Amino acid sequence: MRKFGIDLISWREFLYKERKYNSLINSLKKLKSILRGFYSINEVPFDFSKYNNKYFITDVENIKLSYLNYPNGRLLRDKLIFSLFFRNFCNVPEIYALIDNGKIYCVNKNYPEFSFDQMLHLLNEKILILKPRFGTSGQGVFKIQKLSQNEFKINNKHNSFDEFKEFILSLDDYIVVEFIQQGKFSEKFFQESTNTIRIATYFDQSTNSGKILYALMRFGRSKSAPVDNVGSGGIYSRIDLHTGKLDYAIELLERGKYRILDSHPETGVNIRGEFIPSWSKLKKEFTNLAGYIHPYIKFSGWDIILTDNGYYLIEGNNGPELYIQGPDKPLAIENNFIEFLRINNIRN
Repeated sequence: MRKFGIDLISWREFLYKERKYNSLINSLKKLKSILRGFYSINEVPFDFSKYNNKYFITDVENIKLSYLNYPNGRLLRDKLIFSLFFRNFCNVPEIYALIDNGKIYCVNKNYPEFSFDQMLHLLNEKILILKPRFGTSGQGVFKIQKLSQNEFKINNKHNSFDEFKEFILSLDDYIVVEFIQQGKFSEKFFQESTNTIRIATYFDQSTNSGKILYALMRFGRSKSAPVDNVGSGGIYSRIDLHTGKLDYAIELLERGKYRILDSHPETGVNIRGEFIPSWSKLKKEFTNLAGYIHPYIKFSGWDIILTDNGYYLIEGNNGPELYIQGPDKPLAIENNFIEFLRINNIRN
């Protein structure tokens, strides 16, 4: 019964998004794509001439995957709960407070009376991040800095003290988070954003262990800063799981068009062929994490900041990014993951 309900909800959501974002069905090719469970126009078109469509996770399957962790998916969606839970396994940024309907609440025993004045005091020493408690795709994220007693920077905009205070007290359901300084490797590509790594993991019941489905690195640009999210204008490069080597980068354009890049389009720093530092250790950490939490979380995309001394886990996501499949990188091509889809009623 639950499978039927998820199937129904997933197809309804799929058809709603297809109608909202893509044009009317005006060709047999588009109709055929929709009936297979793929949007008629994808961010990066999949090469069905080279690969059978069964080797790609469909858009409908992707929606089903986002329900797979129910009811424990809130551990990933709620960034406050995420921090409190996953600090048991990884380094996570400190959360100082919750801003709810303009009021500031304590969520950290080390800051029992957190207030606007306490935030000002912290800003004397630190840069802070403000992010929606349930936000996605890097939307609504603010990097705040104190430049002087009467000058504050919110992302790239300068504000007076009164403007800054009014902005802070206008926020609703936001968390106040420690800013993590990325390491030299990540920073060299583009300094105005934090350039993160996404590692997608699942629990393989056949081997009783965590597995990595894919990994990528994202790079911010002027139009996406201070975040690197592809939906905000950032670019991404797939990571070879065996070696940690970065592939070519992809910039998403409009209506299923994309551009392949070997280097960052603004800084000119080479991307293709670079190696992620300490990749073997990072890979082991997250296959282990997938194994530890599999009773609660079966599938997740982890967002990671590399530092010079290790990493910080900043977010978890219930669904994969399907653009990673690109024209020639199908994700449902390994038997272990195909079996995972079947065991969990994602694929028949």
